[in-house]
Amino acid sequence: GKFPVLDYVSASLDGAFTEKDENDPSALTIWGIFKNPDNQSRIILVHAWRKHLKFSGPRIPMGANESAAAYRRRTMSEWGLMEWVNDTCERFKVDKLLIEAKASGISAAQELQNRYNAKTWAIQLCQVQGDKEARALAVQPTFSQLLVYAPDREWAELVIEEMAVFPKGRYKDLTDSATQAMKHLRDVGLAQTDDEVHRAEMENVMHKPKPKALYPV
Repeated sequence: GKFPVLDYVSASLDGAFTEKDENDPSALTIWGIFKNPDNQSRIILVHAWRKHLKFSGPRIPMGANESAAAYRRRTMSEWGLMEWVNDTCERFKVDKLLIEAKASGISAAQELQNRYNAKTWAIQLCQVQGDKEARALAVQPTFSQLLVYAPDREWAELVIEEMAVFPKGRYKDLTDSATQAMKHLRDVGLAQTDDEVHRAEMENVMHKPKPKALYPV
């Protein structure tokens, strides 16, 4: 089926950023915010991948009369992390790409910015607090309150299966990517529970200044 109309799209990268951790997989998850029929904000997993990638592929020039689609098909097998991230963000019209603010993540953000400076998506470096498990627990309510939807696709199953057995499974990359995205969406007010939204609306009503009479009686 088709995705709903999305108000905001974020990509979250958990990358193997250096040559020495090239044997570790990199994971990217894409999340969209949409309104349900009751006009409540909900989150949907739009795409995900886990791949073993080198940091960057070779620079391959485009042929004189080659279309972008043909160039993509011809060069894809040579892509590294940089090329895959750029391509996925372009394809899914990402608004913001989230990268963990560790030294290697900062270098990757700079490389992406230098190389794809005409891109339509912005990069945000995310500060990390606590270990992987603590971060996953912090965003658990977003899932338990049924705010997050997943389409019936193979890559969605990959994310669900990894998160279901976390932290005991072989991989943790998609989970790290998902928890980073959920924290960002909560921080910017896009992953509030219905109760939180209702409470905020009530407080807003209660704190509205009372209108003053135009003429003193």
